[in-house]
Order: sequence, then C-alpha cells, then structure tokens
Amino acid sequence: RFCPRCGSGIYLECEADPGYVFLKAGTLDDSSWVKPDMHIYTATQQPWVELGDKLPRHAAAPVE
Repeated sequence: RFCPRCGSGIYLECEADPGYVFLKAGTLDDSSWVKPDMHIYTATQQPWVELGDKLPRHAAAPVE
C-alpha cells in the first residue's frame, strides 16, 4: 500500500500469510511503540548490520 499524496510505500500485506503485515516503521511519526518479532532477508543483510537480539532470523521471507 502506498501514500496517496506522495506515493511512498507504507506497508505490505503478506500473501502467504494474511495475518502478517509488514509496516515500514520509517513512515511513522512515532515508532517508539513498534516491537519487531523477527528479522527477514538476513541472507542479504549488509555486513555492517548487527543483529544483537534473540529474535528469529530468516534468510528470506518466512513460509509456514
């Protein structure tokens, strides 16, 4: 889904699992309430990205 004014991407709905919505936290005025529950696409993460938490990691989009 995109912003009707500027065209920026806001969120994606997961076709494989309709219960998941991928929200682009950078589009929020206040993202302090956002709590991630997994990391996705870690196979292509940049070498300078450090994932120091214990959240589940997926090389690509998770498939259940």
